[in-house]
Amino acid sequence: MTNEKFMNFIVEKFNSFEKRFDNFERRLDEFEERFSAFEKRLEKIEKRLDGFEERFEDVEKRLENVGKRLQDVEKRVENVEIRLESVENLVKATFEQTASNSEAITEIKIKLDKKLESYDKTITELKQKSEEAELDIQLLKKLVVNL
Repeated sequence: MTNEKFMNFIVEKFNSFEKRFDNFERRLDEFEERFSAFEKRLEKIEKRLDGFEERFEDVEKRLENVGKRLQDVEKRVENVEIRLESVENLVKATFEQTASNSEAITEIKIKLDKKLESYDKTITELKQKSEEAELDIQLLKKLVVNL
């Protein structure tokens, strides 16, 4: 191989290398741009996550508060049931002792039964709402855990 051919060969190789290097440099620039965009997106996600964590903590505190309030309502419902039973017993005893007219007694018993049905219905609804609230709390806790 002559010197000129050798020099041409070297120049061709260098040109080829330079093109490959330019291509690599261009691809590196593109990668850096994409990486910068990724970092910005990651930063936005982190900020959103911080906000979500704060909201989650607030919801968790509120759920605990609702749970405590629910327990208080359940106790109050139980007390109302006991008081209703006591009132029912007192009313029955009083009317049985003082009533002399069987029609009046029948009328009063019918009214009392309607009231008791209404109270039973109300108590049943409160219990059902209490159970639904407990299920909602459990579901929210599961959802939060799954997030």
